Amino acid sequence: MLLDIIGNTSTHEHFDAGQTIFRQGDSVEAMYVIEEGEVDIVVDNEIVETVGRGGILGEMAMINIDTAASEAVAKTACNLRPINRGYFALLLRKRLDFAIEIMRVVANRPRSVYRSQTQLTPLGI
Repeated sequence: MLLDIIGNTSTHEHFDAGQTIFRQGDSVEAMYVIEEGEVDIVVDNEIVETVGRGGILGEMAMINIDTAASEAVAKTACNLRPINRGYFALLLRKRLDFAIEIMRVVANRPRSVYRSQTQLTPLGI
């Protein structure tokens, strides 16, 4: 589970139910691991996935160094653990289990979440 992989090195951010975490098209500086609660992933005003404890959001902005492909809205009150680009790159280099989990999420997430992400750019790691 990603929460076990990242440990207690990350800060916590709290969001109330209905609060927007990021919007589609925003510049995103971190991905998030959900520590508690649920978050709706929204594309073009349609909920395409609900993510719960241990799930992630904002991962493609870390990979593409780009804008958010979707909107993330707290479905319930939630606590999130942000992972900035530097820590993301470090985890990819040092923790194979982290890299595999990110690939698993990307492979299994509904394609509609990523449709606005059309060009991959190098991560620089």
